[in-house]
Amino acid sequence: MAVGSDDSEPPSVRSVSDAVTITTEPPTTTAAQASATTEPPRTIPPTTAAAQAGDDRLSAASRLGYTGLGPIKLGMPFAEVESAGQVTMRRTLTSCPVSSLVPGPNSGLQQIPFTALYGVWIAPSYPLSEPFTVDAIDVTDPAIFTLSGVHVGSSYDDVLRTYPSAVEAPIDIGNKIGPYSVVLRITNPEGRTITFYFDPERNLKLMSLGLTPTTYGRC
Repeated sequence: MAVGSDDSEPPSVRSVSDAVTITTEPPTTTAAQASATTEPPRTIPPTTAAAQAGDDRLSAASRLGYTGLGPIKLGMPFAEVESAGQVTMRRTLTSCPVSSLVPGPNSGLQQIPFTALYGVWIAPSYPLSEPFTVDAIDVTDPAIFTLSGVHVGSSYDDVLRTYPSAVEAPIDIGNKIGPYSVVLRITNPEGRTITFYFDPERNLKLMSLGLTPTTYGRC
């Protein structure tokens, strides 16, 4: 019988090519092993969120919202404001606890202790009761924006377009410096308000955050 002519050829007489085929056959790999070798390394998310820009100190990156202005929060004791915002507090009048906040260097904000044009002020609720807490925040510096992008210098139409739920409110300026011709106000479910004061040309001149519409009283 000729070698290789029988399909039942015994192992002892297999061809060299058959032997090579047998010895070079790749090892069997399970699907799980293949997945383990090709899956990219996983990235474990951080357990602590990084501080939002503008929350580490009072600066042009700070944003005005219902909770406060950057690191300056409604309800914060006056005693904690300077360290939280890295600012210097200056009382506008010796008999009045309303205080202007002088920001640190490279903040992008005006560094003038008190000015009717550009600045940030905080005030307690009235009638006065110590220890004082931040119950109102006034902003006239155009470098500061709300969370939705409104700032001093925005037009009446810009504000109304940004906050379609805003309503016109009485011009009760308290000890705010005017003149103002119209006021828009937005309110959250907790009753906190942001009030926008416009000059006679209907350009925004002042943004005022308060625990209530009448938080900011008169000295």
